[in-house]
Amino acid sequence: MHEAGRASWQISTDQPQPLVIGLFIRDVVGVSSRHSWLPPASLAVPRAGDLAPDAAGVQWDDWWNQALGDECGADDADWPPDLSLWWTPPSFESFHAAPELQAIVYAHFFDAVRWSNDRHQEHGATMQSSGGLLVTELVRDLERLIPVIKALF
Repeated sequence: MHEAGRASWQISTDQPQPLVIGLFIRDVVGVSSRHSWLPPASLAVPRAGDLAPDAAGVQWDDWWNQALGDECGADDADWPPDLSLWWTPPSFESFHAAPELQAIVYAHFFDAVRWSNDRHQEHGATMQSSGGLLVTELVRDLERLIPVIKALF
C-alpha cells in the first residue's frame, strides 16, 4: 500500500487461517464454486469421500463472499477480524443454514486445521528465507507499472 504524501511503501502478506480452512473444505470433496477465478489450493488437497452435492457449492460461495467481506471490511480497530466464529466445533452452528456445507465441515475440519497450520508454517519459512526478496520484487514491478497506469488516464 502506498500512502499519499509518503515516499515509501508498506506491504504485508497474510494467510488468514479461516480462509485457508475454507479452501481446504472446498477442495477436499470437490465443492463446485461459481468463483472459477479462484484456483485450487496450493499444496493440492487430497480428495476424500464422495463429491459434494451441488447445494454445498452455493453454500460455500455464500460463505466465501461473507468471509472475504469480513476480512476486507475490518477497520484498524477491528483488525484482525474474528473469522474463527465460522469454525466452532463440535457442531459448527454458524453453518446451520447451510446443512450440506456443515456436514462437510464436520467431517473434515480437523484435517483442514492441520493442513492450514502446515501451509502457515511453509508461508513463514518462505518469507523468512527470501529475506524480503519477494516483497522487493513486487514493489519494483509496481513502480514499473506506475507510468503505464498514469498514461491510461
